[in-house]
Amino acid sequence: MGKRKIFTKTDISVPQVEHDINNEGNVVILLEAISSAGTVVSFGRNATTSRKFDFARWYGSGIDAITYACQRQIERFLAGQEGTLSVNTVVGYCRNGLPKLLDFCVLQAMALERDLTLNDVNRSLIDSFLGHLARQTLSTSGRKNCYAQTKPVLHALGRRGVFPLVISGDDATFPRNPFPNINRKIKGESALSKRERQEFAAALKQAIKPIWINDSKRPGKSP
Repeated sequence: MGKRKIFTKTDISVPQVEHDINNEGNVVILLEAISSAGTVVSFGRNATTSRKFDFARWYGSGIDAITYACQRQIERFLAGQEGTLSVNTVVGYCRNGLPKLLDFCVLQAMALERDLTLNDVNRSLIDSFLGHLARQTLSTSGRKNCYAQTKPVLHALGRRGVFPLVISGDDATFPRNPFPNINRKIKGESALSKRERQEFAAALKQAIKPIWINDSKRPGKSP
């Protein structure tokens, strides 16, 4: 008796990154998949003011494969395929993380004078992206927030084998601690000393004394 073939049921409504593997073992995005995909992701009703996000401006800029993969990953998040992320969280990825990453990738493609592919997503690209953020007019906490809203998208793609994700070692795709000592850089105001508090209180008393005097001379006020 021959073995019975079992077919896995697939939900075709689940967003997928349509890709192939070439002879070198590299991921190749199918051009027909990119051309047939829409560019707008709809968030539906949510607690933010954003209802949709359009990836159109990054297509045709030498990073189609990366743009397409990120867009499909966002759609997977919204479809609940990667855990229970809130819509607000996914909106944050689109508004605060991906635009800066994709803009940077466009600059990289221009500098290299070639299209970037998913095989270019590696530690070198991430380090360069962090360096790019450091040159922007962003605070350290702002850069950290941007990176934190970019990494989950790429990490989810890597986990699914869409690009070669390196988990550990010197070549790990994502650095272990890209913002060391950030808590030391964000310092609050120092508390006033006892002498400074006394001087401040005396100055305040002198400042408000005329107000009390004028108020006591108003009609109807007791002396």
